[in-house]
Amino acid sequence: MKKIFSLLPVLLMIAVLFSPLDSAHAEKIIVKWGKITLKEGHIGKVIINKDTQLYKLDKDNKLTSVRTLKKGEEFGVYSKKTDKTHGILYGLGSSQFVKDSKSLTYQTPSKEKKELVGKERIWLRNPDFYENNKGEIVDLKNLQEAVLISSEKNSELSSLNIKIKIEDKYFTYQYVDESFIEASYLTKNPFKTFKFSDTIWNLIKNEEVQTGMNMDQVLLSWGYPDDLNSYDSNYIAIEQWIYGDILDGGAIYLYFDNGILTSWQEF
Repeated sequence: MKKIFSLLPVLLMIAVLFSPLDSAHAEKIIVKWGKITLKEGHIGKVIINKDTQLYKLDKDNKLTSVRTLKKGEEFGVYSKKTDKTHGILYGLGSSQFVKDSKSLTYQTPSKEKKELVGKERIWLRNPDFYENNKGEIVDLKNLQEAVLISSEKNSELSSLNIKIKIEDKYFTYQYVDESFIEASYLTKNPFKTFKFSDTIWNLIKNEEVQTGMNMDQVLLSWGYPDDLNSYDSNYIAIEQWIYGDILDGGAIYLYFDNGILTSWQEF
């Protein structure tokens, strides 16, 4: 279920209370390709079939041997050029090249691998039904892992439209609040950040709550409340979280004692 937030004090208080969900440190995807990690700028790789020389190319177009590359090694390729003097040269970075020969095999990465380079993993928060690129309506689960492919600003609204990939399917995730991205998705893996039981994780994935859950667990399950009230003393801390609006279809009030959910009311 999507939440709409309009109260700045609520957002500031939530941000202070739940810093573990901060999305400041995005998890970049590591694209393994054989023995190398595919990086931005790579156009392919060379596999060394037989010991071969690595060369340095100077400004006078002269090659100087640097070292011997051993059979079985693999290297990312940043450039490929045909030289009148030296033939086809594969650039491995830092002005270092190998000559094309039967001693090596040149390969290019698949479209799927190239697309993932430099991208981030995200975990969707309380997503609704979405139509994928194949026209299928899918009920995405809470904290569904996805790959953030692109992000475009919606000029008419203060929001983002993001394109995500889940397995081999693409989705457009619309109206993401640019100033409060954490309400729509996380960029830190919650399953690594928090150590909960399987029972609690199943409740969270199904967007359910039960008494005894702590605030982090409820926040992960239902998202950020639309409003909250709190009372603190030397002996007890009581909070009331409000989801929805009584004047707009109904609301649910959750009550926490010292950070633990003790009861709720539906209106």
